[in-house]
Amino acid sequence: MKTVLIISYHFPPDTSVGGRRPAKFARYLPSFGWRPLVLTVDPRYHEATDKTHPPEAASVEHTGMMPSFEDAYRWLKRRLSRPGGVPPAPSAGSAMPKPRSFLRSLGLALMYLPDKQLPWVPFAVARGLQITSRRRIHAIFTTSPPNSVQIAGALLHGLTGIPWLADLRDPWTNEAQPDYQRTAIARLLNAPIERATLAHADRIITVTDEMHHYYRSLLDRGIEHFHLIHNGYDPSDFPQPPVPQAGGPLTLRYLGSFYHSRDPRWLLEAAGQLIARGEAAPGQLRIEFIGHCAQTPSGPIDQMIATNGLQGVAEAIAWMPHREALGRMQAADVALLFAPRQKMQVPAKLFEYIGARKPVLALTEPDGSTGRLVGRARCGRVVDQRDVDGIARVLKELLEQKRRGPLAFEPDGDALALLDVRRQAELLAHVLNEATYA
Repeated sequence: MKTVLIISYHFPPDTSVGGRRPAKFARYLPSFGWRPLVLTVDPRYHEATDKTHPPEAASVEHTGMMPSFEDAYRWLKRRLSRPGGVPPAPSAGSAMPKPRSFLRSLGLALMYLPDKQLPWVPFAVARGLQITSRRRIHAIFTTSPPNSVQIAGALLHGLTGIPWLADLRDPWTNEAQPDYQRTAIARLLNAPIERATLAHADRIITVTDEMHHYYRSLLDRGIEHFHLIHNGYDPSDFPQPPVPQAGGPLTLRYLGSFYHSRDPRWLLEAAGQLIARGEAAPGQLRIEFIGHCAQTPSGPIDQMIATNGLQGVAEAIAWMPHREALGRMQAADVALLFAPRQKMQVPAKLFEYIGARKPVLALTEPDGSTGRLVGRARCGRVVDQRDVDGIARVLKELLEQKRRGPLAFEPDGDALALLDVRRQAELLAHVLNEATYA
């Protein structure tokens, strides 16, 4: 059996959705002839961890990390702050208005070049060299974001000559990033780093058709260097089939958090209008936001719930362990998804919703990657996040269906088979074999 070194900043017990793809690959690759060895950062550097998450790999090595430039800035700010002084740097997950000046744009672009996790690269490369010196590694697999992981992969590949596969879950510069990371200056600085880094990869893997075509047009490489491996759902996360919900209110549930442009404002406005017009009674509708949802880009969610007269109808529920959250999802009528401004991306939670066998209400552009996938898989409805009237119409239709009985979930069977994460692991094993035999 060959060994692949999987390098991922996010990995369980980190609760970030970015850790699930490498975790599932680590779990299922042995079935297809590849033994995974995972290299990641120590859990203490993650914002939140879930100790109940089962291990997905037999061998995981953790490293330390230097403070980020943002951490240094905040420390300096605390030491030197005075009334009216320099404003604090934003965190990578916070909502942030567009920079107001060239110097501020330049400062933020440099602070996050290519991202906050750049100080992990020396630690990842040093530990990677230790691993390759004591064990035979047949391939290196790096998955991003953060994009700094790809820099670590390029350096290790250059130092060891081991075949390297670069897996991009999101484009290097993408629509879902905060505004201060999408300025012209940030794109200008990141573009040459992106090209120079990925030019050395033996294989480039992307997760959507749109990303696949984008990177083929961006990089002057042969078609054999590019592969498409979607994200997927793991049937073992759902050992029991969902129980149809007969009677009771139409229940919509969202798992995750609100950041960048993901915003429940217009959904809540639509629900409030339905109730205000008498087209739905408060007891007929239930909307739950499960996770870190207290704050949204439009303000505190409790305030928006009150403004729209949805007390007792909508509620933000505190974070809970992942398996418990998935159980709550299976008990819902509809799974909520927010994916605005993501023309080339599909949120990983969509695949969990599909695995939970729940109809999806996707608040996103119909012509983006997410909207197209929902349409191909026939797994739900797509409405633009800001289309209050459109959302209200869909909610009204769902309420009518609920009155007649449990909502049906009748997706395309072939599409679901292709999205099984075990199928994705098999595809990755084929790409690993190609890269190491080449």
